[in-house]
Amino acid sequence: NNSSLWADKFKTNYTLEEIELFNDISFSKGYLRKWDKDIRVQVIGTPGPRCANIDSVIKIIEPLIAPLKISRVQSNGNLIVHRGIESDTLKDYRGFAEYQSLKQKKSIQKGVIYESQKAGYYTLMHEFEHILGLNHPRKTYPFDLTIWGADSPKNTTAEYHVGTKKPHNPEPVHVYFETWDDYNNFELRRRNEMLSEQEKKVIRMLYSPELKSGLEQSVFMEKMGLKDNMGI
Repeated sequence: NNSSLWADKFKTNYTLEEIELFNDISFSKGYLRKWDKDIRVQVIGTPGPRCANIDSVIKIIEPLIAPLKISRVQSNGNLIVHRGIESDTLKDYRGFAEYQSLKQKKSIQKGVIYESQKAGYYTLMHEFEHILGLNHPRKTYPFDLTIWGADSPKNTTAEYHVGTKKPHNPEPVHVYFETWDDYNNFELRRRNEMLSEQEKKVIRMLYSPELKSGLEQSVFMEKMGLKDNMGI
């Protein structure tokens, strides 16, 4: 049956650590949620100067959800991204995402992302992960996760500046860019690395054709031999 197909595939292709991470962040209220149709991204508003190039984010996601497709559209989008929103509107969040499904066990039908003027690449990728069906982890892990939080990366010791005068003796380390485009290109490379290989693997697992929306977490745990909903 179908459960035997994905269970055998997961046990063969993924480590216990990867399966535990998937179990931790891929279920919402006990059920798996995912898109089962192509995602059409429609952008509304003007992004702030620090906001990432949304096409670059889409490019990173594309191979992870194949054979589904994700692309930009000018109208009739099923994922609406509102960019450059005043921070007060979002109650000081840099970003916020939500999706809708017809019933609890059904696939994701449409979604919306709100991105503040202060948001950067990290925030946008974080919110896209939510839209794909991932949740904040409940366990701690020995590696960085973009889905953990959208404010700033952990263990960052450098400060970044654009178009400002360099001090003679910077402390801590300061990094300077001539333009915001230069900064965003740097952020793209850095944040692409911060979408950890573990998260990429989880997204690929989630969008395996064998897995269907509505899969109960208890069934997944039983098939994978996990003892409780924390994967331990």
